[in-house]
Amino acid sequence: DGFRLIINTGTIGHQEVQHLHAHIVGGPDPVGPMLKRI
Repeated sequence: DGFRLIINTGTIGHQEVQHLHAHIVGGPDPVGPMLKRI
């Protein structure tokens, strides 16, 4: 019933070539496999 937008950018986003990198994650588990659950 929604989505999560995750944006990685710059050195902290582990980029050698600077650009905007975005993930749009939706569905029943919007955290998805990219984030470690605490």
